[in-house]
Amino acid sequence: MPRKTFQEELEDLRQEVVQMGELVEIAVDKSLDALLSMDKELAEQVIAEDDVIDEMNMNIEERSLHMLARQQPVAKDLRLISSILKIVIHLERMGDYAFNVAKISKRLKPGDEAQSIQDIITVMSEKTKEVVAASMKVFREKDLELAHALPDMDAAIDESFKRLIRELGVCLGDEACEANWSTSIILASRNIERMADHAVDVAEQVIFMITGEMEELA
Repeated sequence: MPRKTFQEELEDLRQEVVQMGELVEIAVDKSLDALLSMDKELAEQVIAEDDVIDEMNMNIEERSLHMLARQQPVAKDLRLISSILKIVIHLERMGDYAFNVAKISKRLKPGDEAQSIQDIITVMSEKTKEVVAASMKVFREKDLELAHALPDMDAAIDESFKRLIRELGVCLGDEACEANWSTSIILASRNIERMADHAVDVAEQVIFMITGEMEELA
């Protein structure tokens, strides 16, 4: 069997990042669904599958560093590998946040939630799913236009997060508000907000990969 060319190895590496991104996207979706539905079985799936994401991260990093040492790529190829090394860090962190949300969702029980806050969490979750999916589309398709749209998507999540904190402040002043539930929601919402931030960071790396210019999107 003929040895793969450097470009074929690069494409294999890129495809492995795509696969890792797909697993992260699934983990994010499942963790947020588990949070909204308080589905402990779904949360357990996210927790159990986190090791696969971590293993892919280590494998991609090892392959990338090996290619840098062995091939000493220049220009576009160097930017691709450099960007991949940073992108997988962001993907791994998104997987960690999904893991955290899944663990938090296991502590929740029906009946404690305040509807106004639940509504905001639902909006945050749906928008976060969208921005994470968009970040991977940016990487797969090298979509610069979509990359530049991510900050506005993320800003809507940030605004929902601020609104949630205000609502929780009001809720905690009400004796009917369940304190443990509110604390868990604060932690979960912070993890959700960070998922979206890392998705924007992925888009920044794709812009650098394509143009060679490091652009601050946040």
